[in-house]
Amino acid sequence: MWRTAIAISLIAFTARAELRVESTMPGLKAHDVSAVADGDEATWFQSFRPPYSNDYISVTLGKPQKLTSVRVVTGKPDGGNIFAAGVLELSTDGKTFSSAVPLENGAAKWSGKIGPVAAIRVRATADGIAPIAIREIAMEDDVLPKVVVGVPGKAPFGKLTAKCDFTKVPPNYCVLMRDELDGVADWFFTYYPKIVALLDAPTDGLLRDLEIRFRNDMKPGVPGYVSGTVMTLSIPHIIRNRDDVRGLFIHELTHVVQSYSGKGERPGWLVEGLAEAVRYELSPPDDAWRAAVDGIPAEKIDYHNAYRDPARFLLWIQSQNNPGLLAKLNRALKDGSYKSETWTALTGKDPDAWLRAYRAAAEK
Repeated sequence: MWRTAIAISLIAFTARAELRVESTMPGLKAHDVSAVADGDEATWFQSFRPPYSNDYISVTLGKPQKLTSVRVVTGKPDGGNIFAAGVLELSTDGKTFSSAVPLENGAAKWSGKIGPVAAIRVRATADGIAPIAIREIAMEDDVLPKVVVGVPGKAPFGKLTAKCDFTKVPPNYCVLMRDELDGVADWFFTYYPKIVALLDAPTDGLLRDLEIRFRNDMKPGVPGYVSGTVMTLSIPHIIRNRDDVRGLFIHELTHVVQSYSGKGERPGWLVEGLAEAVRYELSPPDDAWRAAVDGIPAEKIDYHNAYRDPARFLLWIQSQNNPGLLAKLNRALKDGSYKSETWTALTGKDPDAWLRAYRAAAEK
């Protein structure tokens, strides 16, 4: 029997689970089996041939998850290619399947409690007469937050509040990212005081409430952004870049601390460079992004590139008898007094001279 298998990474924040989707039926190239677990009922898997009895499509979770409901939707959006003779089955060990729910009009839903679920499958109970389409095998947990949830916390400089908006997170992702979503607000209380200290931010005008929104429709190449006290993170970026999320959060949280006014000069490379330098300082030593920054050859470093390049550059200048440089630069940007001359006044050289010195030091 022809068997296809596709492994899909659907976890974010940390690498804790891998979703594997398999089918004993070959599928059309434009509608492969990955579509049954992508959180989008507008996409679907379509078999190349009719199902034989006991053909199946299965979803195996790398980490068993507590679920309160699982549903399967078959048939294309126009109503064609419904899976008529089949059953929805669940497994707690990934091998033995039980809790069978027959498909009715091409759909089925299981609800209840059987312990952590390791695998789900839709199995044919009879030979079919036409190819079938499966739009989604959706996992849900009614105890997971689906709306804005507020979490209070305490920092050395006063009370903080984080609100996480999960309303745009597809249920499948919400289940797989359970641990991360439950703990993401804690990052605010963990890293915010550290960022404030690194940048010597004035606490009198410090923003104390943060709302974290997750969106599934952000433009490609935009992993996140901050507007006022609202941080928005891209679900597709989170899914594709599992190891990047904590660092992305630190970077965007630094922008919350910065909150620069429209006064004075604000070079983009310096604003983003400070956020990246903070990310570098607060990331764990084994962080993949930090290792990538360390791997950039010194001769290719250019602070004009913003983001990664200025991170190590700024920290190196600070180490060259310029203690507290990040904080001094942030203060000048914050109070609107920063001008091109400010940099030279604080460091003794213009940025280009420092870049030459940085490259020369690296060569030695």
